[in-house]
Amino acid sequence: MPHGGDADQPFRFFDNREKYLLFVTICSEKWVIAERVGMELKQLAPRPPALHVFDAGMGEATVLTRVMRCIHYLFSHGASSCRG
Repeated sequence: MPHGGDADQPFRFFDNREKYLLFVTICSEKWVIAERVGMELKQLAPRPPALHVFDAGMGEATVLTRVMRCIHYLFSHGASSCRG
């Protein structure tokens, strides 16, 4: 797309990385996803050697960071909640 834009094509915020990152930073979608994963983590009873986590690595790691926090909280302290 030319720098000035094309009148025939509507603007899409995800075509501009800055605007996309601003959007995903201010909405709660990723926090809600991480919270839901945390709810599922409570159902696990991992045994050695480890709990394996796969992340596709397509974003800025908001979900991964919150899920890792939750894993650490649940499995290192034996707590029942991982909010925050």
